Amino acid sequence: MSARNSAAHWLGALSKLASGQAIVQLLNLFTGVMLLRILPVREYGLFVVANTLVVFASVGSDLNLSIAFTTFGAQCITEPSRFARLYRAVLFLRRRLFAIAAVALVIAAPALLYRQTAGKPFFSAFSISMLYALLALGIAWAQLNSNLRIAVLNIRHDSTSLSICSVLGASMRLVFSFLLCRLWPTSIAAVLAVLLSTAIMSWSLSRYVQAPIANVGISLDEDKRRLWAFVTPLILSAVYFTVQGQLSILLTTLLAPSNSVAEVGALSRLGQIIAAFNMFNGFLFQPMFARIDSRAAFIRVTITTYAVISAIALLLMASAMMYPQLWLLLLGRRYTQLDNEVVLALAGPILTYYVNFTFVILSARAFTKGQWTYVAVAVAVQVIFLALVGMNSTHDALMLGFVTALSTAIVELVLLMRLIHNWK
Repeated sequence: MSARNSAAHWLGALSKLASGQAIVQLLNLFTGVMLLRILPVREYGLFVVANTLVVFASVGSDLNLSIAFTTFGAQCITEPSRFARLYRAVLFLRRRLFAIAAVALVIAAPALLYRQTAGKPFFSAFSISMLYALLALGIAWAQLNSNLRIAVLNIRHDSTSLSICSVLGASMRLVFSFLLCRLWPTSIAAVLAVLLSTAIMSWSLSRYVQAPIANVGISLDEDKRRLWAFVTPLILSAVYFTVQGQLSILLTTLLAPSNSVAEVGALSRLGQIIAAFNMFNGFLFQPMFARIDSRAAFIRVTITTYAVISAIALLLMASAMMYPQLWLLLLGRRYTQLDNEVVLALAGPILTYYVNFTFVILSARAFTKGQWTYVAVAVAVQVIFLALVGMNSTHDALMLGFVTALSTAIVELVLLMRLIHNWK
């Protein structure tokens, strides 16, 4: 393929991906804003905690196996038999991890929902907790299947199929959320809408991915060992990420006023705009960095990409500082008093994206050693913050997320420098 044809190919693929994901983000944003306006503050707070349960189950069942699959799969995509074995090995490990995560979630759910179910009889509170736990496990299982199939489409750079399935899932979530929450404005209805839409998206992805993944009668032991060797250094960081990603919500739920849970959850909707850039990580960056075999090319591409990301980040932060009320229009009239929190609400996700992007680069090179160090640094920062400041308001929750993301970004940058220095 000539340079011109290659550029045209990538421009077309990225344009399709960006267009499709732009529609997805708009649909998700509209759904989130609609839920903020329909659900009472207490019910929205419950919905936020339910999403926390989903994150626990999903991340605890994956432990970065999807990232390992993308790294190794990008290197063997032209070998169908080897690629199929790798796919099946990921499924094997994931099912066992899911069983462990399910038990842990069922045990943890009553404690996480304690404040939201306070005042109810024990049996009623326990039943509510179990219902949320079961719904969260259903969503997590569908998401895990979807994420692995999305990884296949990312490796193939199949932006058309990926966009079709993503738009379908987001559209179904909007439709189900509107219908169910209008009829029954509760967090249970909102969670049901997520479950139904996630299941439909998983089914649609199976229509594009299932056919080329053939059954092969060869032992999976070698692939399982490779995958496990990749994720083992990441287990501590994955477990920590399961908690850290939702730490502000958890501490706000346990320590801050009840309305702060809804406010933190509402402001996190603004972070979805930043999270939209994660679509490039698996589709473009990880396969691309996995195939680079020159240190000079690696450094050049890394610096160029960081420069582009930083320019976009500066524009977003400038808009948050100059026009916070315009951002708050997305959240509705119940949250217009949060104009002083908009900058922090965007700064945290921006730093988190830097962390995610750097981690993707490291993972693409199978450089997973040393990830435990960011856990130690982040925990130390969080303990110091809680000891000095505490968790008494929405601002405290956002600030905790910001300082944690900042410390983690610094550690990941140091690991990146180490990778470049030790390049062979």
